[in-house]
Amino acid sequence: MERILSEVALEVQEICGREIFIFKNNIDFKGQSYACHSNFSLKLEFFNRLYEENIWSSAWLSFIATSIIYTGSGRVGYESDGKPCSYQISQRADHICKVFSMDTMHDRPMINFRGEPLADPNKWGRFHVILDDSNMSEWSIYLKIGTKALVLNMLQSQYFSGLRWFRHSYGISDYGRLLLSDPIGAMKFISRDLTCKEPLSYSRRGYSALEIQKIWLDLVKDFYLNRLRIYDAPWITDVIKMWEQVLNWIKVEDSVLDSILDWRIKKLLIDDLVGKRLQRGLVTSQEKQRFIDLHYHNISENGFYNRLAEVIRFAKEDDIEKARFNSSEKTRAWLRSQLIKRFPEHLIDVSWELLIFNMKVGGLDKKFRLEPDPILSTRSDVGNIFDDSEGYEEFCHKFLDLYLAQRSKF
Repeated sequence: MERILSEVALEVQEICGREIFIFKNNIDFKGQSYACHSNFSLKLEFFNRLYEENIWSSAWLSFIATSIIYTGSGRVGYESDGKPCSYQISQRADHICKVFSMDTMHDRPMINFRGEPLADPNKWGRFHVILDDSNMSEWSIYLKIGTKALVLNMLQSQYFSGLRWFRHSYGISDYGRLLLSDPIGAMKFISRDLTCKEPLSYSRRGYSALEIQKIWLDLVKDFYLNRLRIYDAPWITDVIKMWEQVLNWIKVEDSVLDSILDWRIKKLLIDDLVGKRLQRGLVTSQEKQRFIDLHYHNISENGFYNRLAEVIRFAKEDDIEKARFNSSEKTRAWLRSQLIKRFPEHLIDVSWELLIFNMKVGGLDKKFRLEPDPILSTRSDVGNIFDDSEGYEEFCHKFLDLYLAQRSKF
């Protein structure tokens, strides 16, 4: 997506004659914030339980508050109502002020109410997570999504049912070591603890963010590694391995973190600038530091992150190029992508949920409005009408025949 947006920005620049920058970050240094939103399909019963004050939501809050030690993108300074600091781990931490809320713009919560499942509403709920930073680092992106998926699935599988969750390694009475008395306060504290090892007063046992994450890792390993016949997807063991490696590196303060975690890479860039200017007897203003902070997230090839040769990446160029031109065949994105690829001149409006195009059948030439179901209009549903059509009018005939005969495919 970053590649696509960068290309679009260059095209728009040619039209408007002005240079355009696109930043994949979360703050404007003027009090405004915008988030990285991620969504997880959960079994409906468990989904509903997460919106209540209970052991499941408390456990989830413990996990996400402490996970910023590897998902944070780093920021210079703080918000006016936050505790003063020169640098912190998370851009979003100072903007989260409630545990539960429907809002995403003002009273931003750690657990956001969102009702549209984008799936069968009788089976699934869409869990909407808004407190994460936007990342440039592939490691942080991978762990941000992967660890949440593993933890949420573990919880909804009743691994955390009563106290037996901790019988394996920690003893029945120790389940409280994970819970936080004030997860919002804990997240703000953790964001300012660049060691990730300071004891949390919000933790019943006084554990640090790193220690709580290590416990979560142990529990996830216990759950999945004992169920490999059920959960045999390679990415599961891969996420666990990378998660463990990063936590071990944080524990020993390994310099490799300066090549894989956004908040560490960015801090190294800023410290390098400050150090060089000090050698010349110059003071680096906060504005200059904020300039680096912002342009670290410039998604073009001139962005500071994208110019770094020493960062460790693992996304393959062939896979990136394939993803740019091939939508998922198992969602409505496939129908949308095929119309854009094959018949762009006949499209009137396209969005993630809406398609409007000219329907040309015989003497009929009329706007057709379609709002596909999120999990329909897939290649298996409508692929034949594209594959068997030589031109647009033939496509329209086949599309209309299928639409009138089998509306359920859309």
